[in-house]
Amino acid sequence: ADSIALRAFGNEAARLFQSCLAGPFEKDPAFRQRLAEALVAGGRYDEAADVLALLRDANPDHRANDCELLQARILEGQGRNDEALNLYRGLIGKFAGLEPRYRYGALLKKLGNDESSHQIFEEILTHARRYKSLPESEERWIKQTRRALSPG
Repeated sequence: ADSIALRAFGNEAARLFQSCLAGPFEKDPAFRQRLAEALVAGGRYDEAADVLALLRDANPDHRANDCELLQARILEGQGRNDEALNLYRGLIGKFAGLEPRYRYGALLKKLGNDESSHQIFEEILTHARRYKSLPESEERWIKQTRRALSPG
């Protein structure tokens, strides 16, 4: 049920951001990035890839790590798992937040690599214990990590 709601939300958000990409904001990189993110949430990976390509062509320096993370999510959604794993792994060292590390572990788990995913998830929890005052945005990844490690 959660994934259905997320897809519906993503599709509605995509409509909103698409409408924003008119007139003076037609080439706004922030709106293009949000549109691509919404398309990913809606499961529309090929469309998201097209929007991200336009964004990167027009604004190659726009939030490079965020766009690379978005590219990895698109690749994962397209079933191009090896490419997605490589991007997630590369982002771990240069991305400030926990999201790439979580997504890397979650994809490993989805692909049946339980030992490696468990190790990644444990690293996330170690990080969370070390830095007790993480931003609220990071709490999402810690909660999802705990869920991924819980049996069942």
